Formats: sequence, C-alpha cells, structure tokens
Amino acid sequence: MNKQPEQIEDPHELDILRAINRGEQKIADVDWQSYLSHLVMLIHLMKEFSPIGVVWTFLNEIDDFTKRMDILGRWQDLAPKCFPSKEAADAFISNMACLVRINIRLRALIIQHGAQIPNTYDRVDIGGKGLNEIALVWSDKFVHSRDIVALASEIHATIQSGEKDPLIEYFLYSSRQYDQLSFDNVYDFSRNIFLAESFRQYLVTGKMYTSDPMGFADIKRRLRNECFDEYIRLRLAQIKEEMDEDNTLLLDPTIDDYYNRLYEEEYSIYNRETMFENFRGSLAYNDRWYNGRPEVLEMMKYFMEYLKWKKDNIHTSDSQPHQSIYHVQGDYIAGDKHVGAHIDNVAPNAIGAQINKN
Repeated sequence: MNKQPEQIEDPHELDILRAINRGEQKIADVDWQSYLSHLVMLIHLMKEFSPIGVVWTFLNEIDDFTKRMDILGRWQDLAPKCFPSKEAADAFISNMACLVRINIRLRALIIQHGAQIPNTYDRVDIGGKGLNEIALVWSDKFVHSRDIVALASEIHATIQSGEKDPLIEYFLYSSRQYDQLSFDNVYDFSRNIFLAESFRQYLVTGKMYTSDPMGFADIKRRLRNECFDEYIRLRLAQIKEEMDEDNTLLLDPTIDDYYNRLYEEEYSIYNRETMFENFRGSLAYNDRWYNGRPEVLEMMKYFMEYLKWKKDNIHTSDSQPHQSIYHVQGDYIAGDKHVGAHIDNVAPNAIGAQINKN
C-alpha cells in the first residue's frame, strides 16, 4: 500500500490573517511584534521567495484593502524591533511602502471606478488572487505610461545589480522607480520599455508563465508615445540640471538647448546601434545579438522620429502628432518580426525574461 504524502500545515500567521478577514479576530488584539518576528523567520526560511513576494501572498488573505494598509503600517512601525539590523529593517519598510501604494490604488479603482478584479488566474494554485489584483492595476484600462517607464527602470536596475527576480516581483517593486530613471540612453530605454510592456501584456492576458513572442506593433500606439513623453520629461529634467549648473555656458540655457542636447545624446546612441547592423555575421555582432533586438531597434527608430517631432514643435500649441497617419519608414530589420519578446537570457547588455514557476 502506497504511503500518502505528509500534508504540510499552513503557518499559524496565515490563520491569524484569515481570522481577521472573517471578522473573528480584531487587528488591535494581535501581538504584532511577535507576529512580525515569526514572519521574518519564515521569510528567512523561504529562500526561494523574495520577502516582498511572501508578504504579498500573506496579505492576500485579507480582502479589505484598508485593513491591509493598517497591518502594513503596524509592520513598518515594528520593523526596527524585529529585524537583526537597521539595513534589513529599512529595506523591509521600503518594500512595504510599495505594497501600500498598490493597495491604495486597488482601493481607489474598486471604490471610485467600480472596477472588478479579473478572474484571469483563478486556476492558479498559489498566488492566484494576488496575480488577479496586480492584473487589474496593470490592465489596459487603468495602466499609465508612468507605470510602464517605472517598470522598465525596475527591470533594468534589477538586471544591472545581477539579481534575477520572479516576474511578479518587478510589478510589486516598480512603484519605487516613479520619477527616476535607471538608464540614460535611448537604447537601454527601448529594450527595457519593450520588455516591460511584454511582461505587462503577459500578466493581463494570463500568460505569466509563457514566453509567447510579442512584436513591436503589438504595443498600442498611444501608450507607446505616452511612454516616450514620460522618458523625454525625465531626461530633460536631468539635462536641465546639468546645463543649469554648467558655468562654462555664456548664457542661461533655454528649452531649445535642453531638447537639442537630448537629441544629440540620443542620436549618437541610436546611430551606434544602427551602424552596428552593418556587421551582421561577425563574431562581435553575434556576441551582442539576442532575441528581441530587432524589436528594440524598431522602438529606437520610432523614438528618434518622435523626439525630432517634439523638438521641432516645442513652441507650437499642438502637443501630439497626427498619429493616425504617422509612420516611420525603413526596413533594415524586415524579416525578423517573428522574434518578438521570446528572450533566452538576462544580461546587462541584453534583454531577457527570467520567470520562476513557484
């Protein structure tokens, strides 16, 4: 007779949250310092999961977003007493701030906009509820270009640091990248914005654990151009700060100067990457090749045309091109459209999807 596998009981900490959700336990009556100390030990033991992923899974036991934020606030306050070092406590507090922002947004979408959480991941055994909630925030109806650019920065920063997070972690962490960039050129922007939008579409369509290819034309034109605008805004802010502090200039720089500097810097990167296409077949080219590069080059091409249009029209009242007829010419990557976002590895000079099926 075959021996039945031993059933692993859920942690007591999950039972407490479930009791709160059912109204059987009051938040104020829980010994949260003891609770968080045990949660920290659990996080340490569950090395295959990131701390923010563990906490997000636990929080999903609570349906009320206000209660979630109450609990998160208590954990942030108690973190210095429950972590072995100030650095660890500060990192946890920062991570919890990301989850607070997600829950504030979820509450607003559901209460103010009447949004319904999708059932995309109802058949996922672990984490389905959390995936559905994130899918709502990042859905076509509610996502903003600011979100996509922040997600792209989070992906780039994580890859540059040598980390390899499960796909969902990028979405949980991304809000810490608002109003800043972890890259400063059109090439890094293009490959990470393409990757970010690929990941977003995988999430909202229920393909989180697949690598179906996505092409450049699969990105909605309006969202793409709004991401261009967000990147331009942030890069102009960087350039303005640099030029305003440059005492070698004769006169105070103007908005035209900022745009000209931006265009010159981005064009040099764009020109470098497009010129490199002339060396196809060489060992150097093969070393830099990755699945998805043709789509990245296409993104760069469109961005440079868009930036040129913005630069030439900064003093006009019109703020958007006639997008219905706007089309970038050129076919130097024709024939490679099928590559899409089917990406093999993650490296500082490439783009890639590292997906953990936990």
